[in-house]
Amino acid sequence: AGGRLITADSMIFQIDCDNSSTSSSYRFRKDSTVDAGTELMRIQEDGKVGIGVSGPESLLHVGGGDIRLDNAKSLLGETNGGGNFQMVKIDTSDNMLIGDGNFVIDINGTSERMRIDNAGNVGIGTSSISNKLDVAGAIAVGASYVGVSAPSNGAIFEGNVGIGTNNPVQTLH
Repeated sequence: AGGRLITADSMIFQIDCDNSSTSSSYRFRKDSTVDAGTELMRIQEDGKVGIGVSGPESLLHVGGGDIRLDNAKSLLGETNGGGNFQMVKIDTSDNMLIGDGNFVIDINGTSERMRIDNAGNVGIGTSSISNKLDVAGAIAVGASYVGVSAPSNGAIFEGNVGIGTNNPVQTLH
């Protein structure tokens, strides 16, 4: 059965009132008075909202356009304890700020690849950071070493390397 509108102190839009369908939806269209207009948005019976898509695959699915945050506004996330934190913000100087604590890159939800902590320290291959840069694994530096495997937990450098000098004149100075 179709939906209905109940009026009293509020409006309630009900869909599939008799629970006889699993694919009912509200559709917002333009350019037609019949079912043939251009669909702009839909709310499916399972609560998924699609803007620019006719088959939303998540709670909010946006297709065919951008999502915009106004200047000095944030996208917030909810913490495990029910609080919130800033995920992304555009500040008044048009800088994009990411997070308000640690910034972590994790490819599959179980393997942290890189972390920038709230002190600005960077860890690659480790979440235990105590220096400006901590790397767990091998390092290759220089254009000719791109794609070349460095020694296990070691480093290879192209050009001269200076220790205690900013103008090395030999391979190791």
